[in-house]
Amino acid sequence: MIQPPHDLLDLVIDAIEGEEVDKQTSMVDGVEQTVELRWFGPEKWIYRVHERGILSPLQFLAIVDFVLNDWYDPEQDERLLIDGWFRVLMEAAQQRIIVPRNRHSLLPLDSIDDWNGWLLSVTDANAFIASLGMKWTFTEAAAHLFAEGSNPSGVQFDLIGPTSDKHGSDNEPESPKFENPYSPKLTAEQRAEIVRRVNDGETHKALAAEFGVTPQSISKTVARANERTRGGATSHRMPIRVFSSMGVNGA
Repeated sequence: MIQPPHDLLDLVIDAIEGEEVDKQTSMVDGVEQTVELRWFGPEKWIYRVHERGILSPLQFLAIVDFVLNDWYDPEQDERLLIDGWFRVLMEAAQQRIIVPRNRHSLLPLDSIDDWNGWLLSVTDANAFIASLGMKWTFTEAAAHLFAEGSNPSGVQFDLIGPTSDKHGSDNEPESPKFENPYSPKLTAEQRAEIVRRVNDGETHKALAAEFGVTPQSISKTVARANERTRGGATSHRMPIRVFSSMGVNGA
């Protein structure tokens, strides 16, 4: 059985809440110019999930954490949440309940020997969680994250669907359905208070519950404040790209 890395939870949280900086250097009219690009949360990778229908195991777990981690429940153990889904995902890939794919060619792999060196299709991911009784889909979660960037707020998913003894789910996952997809925007005063309280040591999860937004929204609020303090860097959204809806895209 493939074992998880010791810092798996940190990797998952960083994928959905973290910040990544790239520096790109080019020559313009004979002058070397360096541009710093900053991405928050899933901004850099979610387009591939949404537009191309493929994701890595880490991205699978990050989306699971985004949907199932209840920030209004301080007693929920996020580590147990991630560890449980890691285990069933690895078992499904090794038993070919889902098809692991080469991360370069997207062709099916005969076997896997590491936890994050391969890809899976959103179609397989949707079917797999439906077989476990989940009502939500990766398609709807990715659409929300793509539309909202790294500042999702107030979204509510139907998590668990009706089950039967034989197959786990009586129905195919329903079409994406959101309830109250947008919560009221945070005011400038609220953002300032959030930044101050995070700097004083309060957790993103507790503040998200108090202000009625997600931990990702808290994370981005703080990151934007830090960006303004540093100055100069800009956030970059990946351009929307249109791909053929064939093959691994599952359409």
